[in-house]
Amino acid sequence: LQRPILPILGEAPQLRVPPPEGFVEAAGLSDVIRARALAGELPSVKLIGIYYQTNTVAQLLKDGYYSSLSPVCKVLLSGEYSSVSESREAFLTLVKNAKKEQGTPFDPKNPAIQRIFKNYENARRIIDPNISVKASGMSFLGTLLDQDSVYAGSMIVTGAWSDGQSQLNLPFAASCAWMRIGKQQFQVAVVYPFYDATNVASANEKLLEWVGEIEQQNPQK
Repeated sequence: LQRPILPILGEAPQLRVPPPEGFVEAAGLSDVIRARALAGELPSVKLIGIYYQTNTVAQLLKDGYYSSLSPVCKVLLSGEYSSVSESREAFLTLVKNAKKEQGTPFDPKNPAIQRIFKNYENARRIIDPNISVKASGMSFLGTLLDQDSVYAGSMIVTGAWSDGQSQLNLPFAASCAWMRIGKQQFQVAVVYPFYDATNVASANEKLLEWVGEIEQQNPQK
């Protein structure tokens, strides 16, 4: 079966976003899922899609939640500009600011990165997955892409999980890209539960594959 390609609604309906391989777009199936995907975002941000694996979508539609941690992918339209030149200038400023804190290329063999992996692996072993979560911190691992219209990085995001009586920190491998296509800018994210360094590699691979597909569907003019 061919995966459906969704157009972004707005001033540039020709912009098309294919779902990542192995994932299903869920926001179009449930207003509740859509509302949750936009929780915490600025009013100006538009949700293009949130994508889960098939079994996760089935449980979300049936029960309203999923009982085990699973990967999730998300695309947000974060900015629309009056001209391509204005969009390009805003994107260059975004990348310049990001590089001030995140300018190191990703190298999983770097001893500093291996220490970060080990710290999160040790923390992950004490997690009880049956409690609620919110983001609480981040460790940047390195840059994945640095191109004219795409800037991407790899990181581990920690979530503060609480059952009302105690709190634990749960790590996720997050690979994120900021993309500019024409007058629009958007954010692409792939998030996997973190157990060890292989989850980081999986998230990075999925993101780079997905960004490539988006670029193929939306050649720059």
